[in-house]
Amino acid sequence: MTRSILGSFAVALVVFVVNRPAPAYPVQKPRPNPGRVVGAIWEWTVTNKEGKELEQGTFRAYQNKIFKGATQIGTYTQAGRDHIKIHIFQGKLKGDIDARQILNKPITLRGDIMHADHGKAKIKIVLKAD
Repeated sequence: MTRSILGSFAVALVVFVVNRPAPAYPVQKPRPNPGRVVGAIWEWTVTNKEGKELEQGTFRAYQNKIFKGATQIGTYTQAGRDHIKIHIFQGKLKGDIDARQILNKPITLRGDIMHADHGKAKIKIVLKAD
């Protein structure tokens, strides 16, 4: 008798779990965003010899590539433990940057930029988000 009650309970439990209604709201899967580029957000400031700010902006760096939005605008290479070389081939910073890390928190680089059109200037690059 006990076995038939337990057996009936087990069958009822299985039927309940299998026949459970679907949730009232649709289950949403995360949608891939093809326009989103992952990586670190860097903020840059270009100054002249006297320290006057000329331009500023942001870019995103990921896997030795530099992006503005979803468009690749340049590349970078690690030239040493605290030394980086950047080549920008389009946009405001078009040219070559040679910079060294000067701070750890936040990571800050300072160096020279050789603009393709404007000549040499100073640049400071700060990691804003990773």
